[in-house]
Amino acid sequence: MSGEKMKGIKCLLKSGDVKAVIGFASNARQPEVYILAGNFLQNQNWHNDPEIMKTIIQFYSKAKAFESLANFYDACAQVEIDEYRDYEKALGAMKESKRQLDRSNAANKDMKQNSLTRRIKYLEEFVQARKAHTAGDGNQMN
Repeated sequence: MSGEKMKGIKCLLKSGDVKAVIGFASNARQPEVYILAGNFLQNQNWHNDPEIMKTIIQFYSKAKAFESLANFYDACAQVEIDEYRDYEKALGAMKESKRQLDRSNAANKDMKQNSLTRRIKYLEEFVQARKAHTAGDGNQMN
């Protein structure tokens, strides 16, 4: 039965029908199908569609694909920085990425955790510096 579901999801992935992929994966209830659907949805316009974003998180969570989830949150952080300049939101996404990575059994987990911890530290310092600068600008106007 599982082989048939894998064939089914692969056919739907080729079709590119987002709603059909989501529907099929939701009903299949198999980790491998959830992961394939989550990977497919990451290639869609997820950063402009909160429902797709929520579904990616849901699929990876159900599959217990913590490394994939960590990578997705990291991608979310990068979009927040690059496209929206929302560093606080990016920081939240990075912290969630670290939390998911901690739950994973990823290859090179220690190295990835250290790298993410450093990036979080630098972003926290940047956010604090911006807040201090903004507060300083406000005081000068008085």
